[in-house]
Amino acid sequence: MLQSERQLKHQRVVKLLDELNLDTVVLRKSPNTAWFSGSRVHVPNSLDSSCFDIVLSRDGYYFHTNNIEAPRLRAEELLVDDDLRSHPWLLPKLLQS
Repeated sequence: MLQSERQLKHQRVVKLLDELNLDTVVLRKSPNTAWFSGSRVHVPNSLDSSCFDIVLSRDGYYFHTNNIEAPRLRAEELLVDDDLRSHPWLLPKLLQS
C-alpha cells in the first residue's frame, strides 16, 4: 500500500467522524484493520479481532499492539512512517489507550 492510498482512507474516516460527530474511532476487527492498513491480518478465522488496533482521529492515526507483536508488524506489515505504539503483552489494551 502506498502512503497516498492510506491518506485517502484516512480522509474517508475523518468524513465519517464529522458526520457522526465523533472525535476518534478504533478499528479492531480484522476486515477493518486489513482495509485501512492494506496488510494481511494473520488471525485465525475463529477470532474476531486483529492482532493490532488502528486509532484514528482528525489529526492522524496510529497502530497499537502488544510489545511481542510490534516488531513483526513493523518489519512485515506497516509503512516506514507509520506510528506504532505498544503496551506490555500482559496488560489489557484499553488500560494503555
